[in-house]
Amino acid sequence: MSGLLWKATVRNVNRALKEINAFEWEGDYRAEARNHLKVLLEERVDEELELYLGRAKYERREEGDPEDYRNGVYLRHLLVEIGDLILRIPRSRKDLYRGC
Repeated sequence: MSGLLWKATVRNVNRALKEINAFEWEGDYRAEARNHLKVLLEERVDEELELYLGRAKYERREEGDPEDYRNGVYLRHLLVEIGDLILRIPRSRKDLYRGC
């Protein structure tokens, strides 16, 4: 917005969404691209949690692994050029992503 910093107010976000939705794609690639981006991001976040915990999903904790466990998911909205993504972010008991 002309090089000036702007706050993410409801009005500015709504304006950005209108601009994004007005963009014309040739064919109906928007929904498919949004879906693939969502899957990619969710897989990467899940891999990061696996690295943090030291084990894959459904594996038991072994000696030396952090004393932390998976604890469901929470939803986050991510506004990108192709639309609003609703991501399922996995969380742990100690919540690796707290504050995000």
